[in-house]
Amino acid sequence: MQLRLTTPEAFDRLIDFLENERDLVWPEWRGFDKSYRDVFIETVKENMAKDTVLLNVEWGYNAQSNRLESKVYYTIFSEIATDDEYVNAELKEKENGN
Repeated sequence: MQLRLTTPEAFDRLIDFLENERDLVWPEWRGFDKSYRDVFIETVKENMAKDTVLLNVEWGYNAQSNRLESKVYYTIFSEIATDDEYVNAELKEKENGN
């Protein structure tokens, strides 16, 4: 499932829901100052400030624990200049002698 993140508060509520109600599983990450969870949340929020972020949620059944678990990933969509805008910007730079 893909969800478009709109606000940091909505993102926090979604993470809380997934952790509390859907057994969100965070990968083990050792030898770093911060946990994978903390870095993931920081990175997503930083990118939400300037780009569109989609949260990808995967659901799976864990037979050993006999429960439904979830995992999350994110995709960032950045706005980039079109070819025309890029070419025109280059031409202006050349005209200005840069």
